[in-house]
Amino acid sequence: MRMTMRELEQTYNRAQGYPYVFLSTEDLSDEFKMSILTMTNAPVYFSKIPSEQWGYPKKKNRVGSIFFGMSEKNKNIDRNLEEEMFKTRYILKFLHDHPVLKNVDYVWRVTPGASYYCALDIDPFLEMKKSKQKYGFVAFSKEMSDSEKFLGNVTEKWISENINNLAEKTMVNWNINDPSAKKRICRFSTSIEIFDTNFLRSSEYDSFMSAIDESGGIFKENWSIDGVRTALISTILKKNDVRWFEEIGYTDDDIRHCPKPHGMALKCVFCKWNKDGPYKSNCYKKFQNLTDIPKLTLLERIKDDEYAFL
Repeated sequence: MRMTMRELEQTYNRAQGYPYVFLSTEDLSDEFKMSILTMTNAPVYFSKIPSEQWGYPKKKNRVGSIFFGMSEKNKNIDRNLEEEMFKTRYILKFLHDHPVLKNVDYVWRVTPGASYYCALDIDPFLEMKKSKQKYGFVAFSKEMSDSEKFLGNVTEKWISENINNLAEKTMVNWNINDPSAKKRICRFSTSIEIFDTNFLRSSEYDSFMSAIDESGGIFKENWSIDGVRTALISTILKKNDVRWFEEIGYTDDDIRHCPKPHGMALKCVFCKWNKDGPYKSNCYKKFQNLTDIPKLTLLERIKDDEYAFL
């Protein structure tokens, strides 16, 4: 985390001074807090996650009994997976409502261990506020298989039940497979994301997340933050509500983006666009060509068995 903070400070936040927020399920040690405080002159807040928000949905009994019958030698591995599922549910359903974020309009979610390569001369928060955008991303997840195949079913059902609450046009086509094209599941990578907290607090987002929670898919099928967030965004928002931050050079595990435009690339170190990244991705091409579709078209595609929600 300290390395990631150092790079964020060097490329962006040293000039801006935006506060950092650390949330945890356990009390953090004074040693850890001091090690973080030495990395920045910006305010830093440490807070705990409410215990009732870290776990299974209250109406469910360990959804699907996913860990039933696991052998003793795998207990620690299984517990780690369970904690990852708790984290997924918390980030999607509760993070934006944490009291420490009460007066915060935009959040940049940072993954420990991620690297930032490019000096930013824009302020992503102000850019999104000025354009009234709701969600910002940098990279796409690797194209996925059918591991989240039932997520599309939940999405389609929610749309059918809430069609009157949707905007006249949305980017839902991002999440629908065109029968004339190869099936391709594209997700926004949430290892780096910037979101409008007021959007995540909206009645539409809350209703969709309730449907996700009730389906049990996070636990029964290990639905990812990427998958659920992408389904939510594409169903509720218009394309103009979503910003691709091409300027941010970034890597985290197998997710990598280096900006291609010459002016942006000059501000980066150890980051060359032709090596890797979204420009060669089919998901990048799909996003560039994406257009919003009206509700009437959406209803027709729901009725057409040749179209499928991904």
